[in-house]
Amino acid sequence: MTELQGALAPAGISLDQSLERDLGIGSLERVELLLRLEQAFGVRLTDAAMMEAESPRDLARAILTAGPGAPERVPAPVAPLAAVLMITLIVASIIGAGRQEIIAAGPRLIVAVFLLHSGGFLLGYVLSRLVGGHEIASRTISIEVGMQNSGLGVVLARQNFASPLFAIPSAISSLFHSLIASALAALWRRTASRYATRPEVTVIG
Repeated sequence: MTELQGALAPAGISLDQSLERDLGIGSLERVELLLRLEQAFGVRLTDAAMMEAESPRDLARAILTAGPGAPERVPAPVAPLAAVLMITLIVASIIGAGRQEIIAAGPRLIVAVFLLHSGGFLLGYVLSRLVGGHEIASRTISIEVGMQNSGLGVVLARQNFASPLFAIPSAISSLFHSLIASALAALWRRTASRYATRPEVTVIG
């Protein structure tokens, strides 16, 4: 988990900390973590076990009860792509299963989800700038706020509601925040060099 988060990793990790709230393990990080755990322990973990795990203790239980396996090692450069593909398949399966309900809801559902994430990206940037945040930091906060985890929403919907329809908004949400964040990242990358921090030079004498 420390490797996935880098400098953002907490100083200590306990077995009962929340993967989402305390450790910041989102949908993509969960998939990459699944791949790493399978490689490290030589087991096969189901997607359901990984998405439903709420703490490191749950992950440990999943590993202990998992069937044996010998997954092929996924090269480091390929792991992010594999994670994206797996998340895409999960989202596609939920959207595909609820296509009739999505069509019936019409633009209301699509517009509501789009406005939710657009507001997150906008408020993250504007509020950060208002309190004196650096341009690059404000852009980073904007993307972090706008890309709130939809995978957790899917898991909670499945755990707390009998109807699978409650997971549809979270699945669509995952699609929208990924598209918006990708567009913003591509746009902001073009002007990032203007705000690069230059080292300060102190003249003595």
